[in-house]
Amino acid sequence: MFKHSASRARPKRGRASSGKLKPAVAGGSRRPTLRATSLRVAIEYYVANRNCAPISKSCLLSTLNASLADWMDIPILSIDTTMLQKRYRAVIERVKAKGAALEMRYAKLPPEEQLLRAPPGYINGIKAANDTVNGFGRVYRYWVAKHSHALHHAGVILPPSPTRALMDDVVPEEQRVRGVPWGDLRRLIDSFPSYNGNPLHPLLVRLLLATGRRVGALVSCRRDYIQYDTERIVIPPHAERTKVPWRKRHLQHLAQITPITPQIAEILNELKRVGPLHGDADTWLFPSRESSSGHMQEERSAVRGLRRHSGVRFNLHQLRHNVATAAEELGYGRAEIAELLGHSAHTVTDRYIDERAKRHRQQLISVSGKIRELMGYTSVDTRDVHSSASPIASSGSRAPDQGQTEFSYIGVQNGFFEVKDEDSSLELMAGSYCNRSSPVPGLCDRFTG
Repeated sequence: MFKHSASRARPKRGRASSGKLKPAVAGGSRRPTLRATSLRVAIEYYVANRNCAPISKSCLLSTLNASLADWMDIPILSIDTTMLQKRYRAVIERVKAKGAALEMRYAKLPPEEQLLRAPPGYINGIKAANDTVNGFGRVYRYWVAKHSHALHHAGVILPPSPTRALMDDVVPEEQRVRGVPWGDLRRLIDSFPSYNGNPLHPLLVRLLLATGRRVGALVSCRRDYIQYDTERIVIPPHAERTKVPWRKRHLQHLAQITPITPQIAEILNELKRVGPLHGDADTWLFPSRESSSGHMQEERSAVRGLRRHSGVRFNLHQLRHNVATAAEELGYGRAEIAELLGHSAHTVTDRYIDERAKRHRQQLISVSGKIRELMGYTSVDTRDVHSSASPIASSGSRAPDQGQTEFSYIGVQNGFFEVKDEDSSLELMAGSYCNRSSPVPGLCDRFTG
C-alpha cells in the first residue's frame, strides 16, 4: 500500500516529467510578483485602468517621468516617506536652479520681450515638487487598492501611503494667479481696436469677461451649443475641458448654462462674421486651421500677441478672477459667485475673490454704529468710526466735482451718514451699496472709499 502510493507521488513543484519548467500557476508566482512590482508597472496599470480624463493621465506621466525617472525599476512598495521627502526637496532645488538660469537669460532681453516671459520668481519648483508627491500618491493608492486582496493572501503587510505623512511637511504653494489690475485691464481693452493680429484673440478676452467661463470650455465650444431660441449657451458635461469629473460626464444636470446677454450676443455676432476667415466657423465658435482639432487650442499664442501689443502682462485665466472680484464688489454672496463660475467647492471661490477690504470696511462701519446704538448712544464721534486716511473723515464740506451737486458731510449718528444739500436731507446707511441713480450723483463714490 505504501509502495503503491509512493509510486504515484507527484513530481517536484516547478518541473514536469520532461525536466522543463511548468507554466506559471495562478497562485505560484503571486507572492514574488506582487512584492517586486516596479513603479513603472504600477504607473502603466494606473494609466490603463484608471477612469479619469486622458489629459490628467498625460500630465501625471510627464511629471513622474521628469522627477522619478531613476525610480521606475524600484518596487513601489519599497518607496517610503523618507525617500519621497528627499526627492521632494531635490525637485524644488532642481527646478529653482533652472528658473534662476532662465531669469538671467530673460534679464538680457529687451523689455517688450521680457513681457512675454515668466516674471521673476515664478519658477520656484514648489508646484513641480507638489505635483510629484501628489502624482505618486495617486498611483500608489490606486495600485494598492486594486491589489489589496491579492496582497493580503500573499502575506504582504500593506504600509500606509508614504505621501500621507509627507503632506504636513510640503511647502505651501503661493497663489500665483490673481485678477488683472483694473488699470491694466483698461489698457488691454483699449488696445483692441488697433490690434493687427488674429481678431479672434480680442473676442476671446471679451467673451471671457462677459461669461466668466473657463478658457478651455470656450475655445472648444461648438456652434450647436448655442441655443438662440432659448437665448442661452449650453455646454454639455462631456464637452472638452469643462473640468466636470470624468465619471460624472453623463449627468446632464452638470451642463454649464450661460444666458445670452446683449453683450454676449454682440460678441457672438462678431465671431460669426470673422470666424470663417480662420477655419470651420459652422462647427466651432473659435475655429483654427492650424490646430488638428479644428478649434483654437493654444491660448498662449493669443496671450503673446495681446501682451506685445498692449504692454500688459496677463494670462487668460486671470480674467475669470476679475469676474469673481467684480461680482463680489457688487455684493453677491460666495454661493452665488460659485454658481456663476461653476465651482463645486466654495473654498475654490475664495481664491478667486481678490479684493474684500472695501466691503469689509463698510461692514465694520455698520457694525460699529449698531453696537453703539444698542449700548444706548444717540450720537457717535466720527473719529471713532473713520480713520484719518479716510476720504470722508477730513472735513465737513467738500468741493463738488464738475457737474455734481454740492453737499456737506455733517457726521455719523447711530450708524447713519447724514448728508445735506440745499434742497433736501438724505440719510444713507453706512455700508450699503449705492447706485448711479442716487439723488446726489457721485455720492456712492465718495462714501465707499
